[in-house]
Amino acid sequence: MTQLFTNRIDKYKCIQIKPLSKALKQREVPFSFNLEGQLLEITKTACNYGGWRYWFVCPSCQKRFTALYCKNERWMCRKCHGLLYRDQIEEKQPKYIQSFHNAIRVARKIDPQFNVYLIEFIQQYGNMFPMKPRGMHVQTYARLKFEYYQQIELMLNQMNALTISRYKHGQQLKQEVDSMHTKDN
Repeated sequence: MTQLFTNRIDKYKCIQIKPLSKALKQREVPFSFNLEGQLLEITKTACNYGGWRYWFVCPSCQKRFTALYCKNERWMCRKCHGLLYRDQIEEKQPKYIQSFHNAIRVARKIDPQFNVYLIEFIQQYGNMFPMKPRGMHVQTYARLKFEYYQQIELMLNQMNALTISRYKHGQQLKQEVDSMHTKDN
């Protein structure tokens, strides 16, 4: 498991093609250049409505990418290095936690400082939505408030379903234990 965390994409240096695109169009950057002792190549493809799209060529697999990453002093694509995005590594949280985070994300669109713990949130979620900030359209505020309460409802339904399934599982275990006791007697 520890190797997964060392292969997170955000732990390594990255070079993106986008900042170089303007210089490439003006031919200020050659199509192959030396970066930290390694020769990197750039290629281009024609776009459907004119212009060009620029790409790095991965020195290992020779495929086109918009970014290369440096690991062990070698620049290669994410796949050749075996790097993973954070979402590919983290274990999935229960759905009600995801809904909680979604509700908080919606509230932070109105108030970036909005912060709350799950327990407080569950106890008084109805009173916690931020006030409409000055300058925000009423319709935008109403839409965000609706999204917030949708996420809350989803979270509560998921928590109910989880509680019911755990209760049923507990009842099944109790019946199994009871039946084992009656067989022993």
